[in-house]
Amino acid sequence: MLQRMLILLLAALTMSCSSDSDDTTQQTLKFLSYKQPCVATSQQLCLLAANTSSPTYFYDAIAGFEFVWGHSYELTVDVTTIKNPPADGSSMSYELVNVVSDVEDAVGTAYPYDLVEMMASTITKQGDVYYFLGQPFNCSADADCDGLVAMNNSGGLVNLAFEYAGDGNITLTGWN
Repeated sequence: MLQRMLILLLAALTMSCSSDSDDTTQQTLKFLSYKQPCVATSQQLCLLAANTSSPTYFYDAIAGFEFVWGHSYELTVDVTTIKNPPADGSSMSYELVNVVSDVEDAVGTAYPYDLVEMMASTITKQGDVYYFLGQPFNCSADADCDGLVAMNNSGGLVNLAFEYAGDGNITLTGWN
């Protein structure tokens, strides 16, 4: 009798838990080799999903995946629909299953950015390291990076020219 009640209790718990569980599917996502400025709650760099004819911003994090600049990726991910997401959060969560491909750009690949708004943390410098929305970059001798840092938070618009230096590093080659 006790064994039968225990089985019924476990069955009831299993059924009640499954009705509140999140739905998970597996998807293949493709990402370009660079990020693009975007605005969510603040200005940031977003991955560019290349699953359609025109790339789209990808705002969410992928657990277990670390993007390296200059590398385009094809990933298999588990996508979980969150039934009760936080008010300021995504209704989806992503977890890396497999890196299908990782293709590195050639050294010297250009990454031009037109009309970038100079907000609070667009171009910053900490110690000897420059950052473009949190992404470290090198400064070429021809680029006045300190002048660019001085324009930060001005609301002005600038055009930036970066170049791939290899090993996930980028160099600012010019701006206007």
